[in-house]
This record gives sequence, C-alpha cells and structure tokens, in this order.
Amino acid sequence: MRNYELVCVLEAAPAEELKTIEQSVMVILEKREATVGKTESWGQRPLYHEAKKQNEGVFQYYEIQASPEKIEQINQDFKVTHGILKSTICRAS
Repeated sequence: MRNYELVCVLEAAPAEELKTIEQSVMVILEKREATVGKTESWGQRPLYHEAKKQNEGVFQYYEIQASPEKIEQINQDFKVTHGILKSTICRAS
C-alpha cells in the first residue's frame, strides 16, 4: 500500500446532489480497497478550461492509501461516474 493524494473536481450542483456525488466517490474508493485518511473540501471555483460543458466545479481533496494496481482502476471508475468532471491522483512524498 502506498500513499496518494487525490483531487476530484465535482459538478457544481445543489447540496443534496453534491452529497450524492461525494458518496459515489467514497463508494468507488471502498470498492477498490483504498483507505481514506484525510478529506478536505476546497469549495466551488471557476475552471480554467470547460469540462463536460461546466464552467465551475467543486474541488475535493483526499489522502488515500491503495496498491498501485488499484489506482488505474479507480481512475477508470472516475471517468465513467456521473458528477465527476476531472480527477488526478499523485503519489504522496
């Protein structure tokens, strides 16, 4: 298991819908056996480039532990999940 930092850009949606999208992120991480340490909401911000026809997104930060094999699977799951505009996972130092 290695330490990673994950940043997700979620659709700027009403609070109830945003909570559902956040829960879907957690379900994906749990399904892929990733352990979530710290989570932070960085709030809603404008996007430099439009993503999936959206100009704003809600930024979420996660510190996770997972095996390297699972990271690619997590990335693939995020690409097909409704409500996640973009995501990036970096190995923590």
